[in-house]
Amino acid sequence: MKIETEKRKLIELKKIATPMLDIANQLVNTDSPVINKNTLTYFNSLYNTCSQVITEIESQKQILDGMANFYYAAQGQRMNEIMKVLTIVSSIFIPLTFIAGVYGMNFDIMPELRYHNSYFIVIGVMFLIGACLFAFFVSKGWLKKRDYTNQE
Repeated sequence: MKIETEKRKLIELKKIATPMLDIANQLVNTDSPVINKNTLTYFNSLYNTCSQVITEIESQKQILDGMANFYYAAQGQRMNEIMKVLTIVSSIFIPLTFIAGVYGMNFDIMPELRYHNSYFIVIGVMFLIGACLFAFFVSKGWLKKRDYTNQE
């Protein structure tokens, strides 16, 4: 992910800027006779610039952290919507699978198997159960078009 790459770049930049800040601080606070008092202003400016750079790096890193959190939250929300649709589809097909499993056992003692239109009655009952469950989920607002389409 590009956000993570940018965060790594900022961390590397901070690793470079932090020692420069420490060196500039030592140069500003030193009483060495080698350093001219006129150049102390430049070292002070270098220290302030390094401090501002580190502050800006931290600020940018916080912005990228917020963007990453938003991205992960959006991904989680999308995954929740997908799981919701899969759960609803499973809820519709589990009773139908049970009925198909019961009538697929090939027992001879099932009296309804001997009826003339028993096949069509079972298929009709299965269709009715599926349609009723689908209508129930739609009436509750759990199955809307935006939930099961690809939104990108």
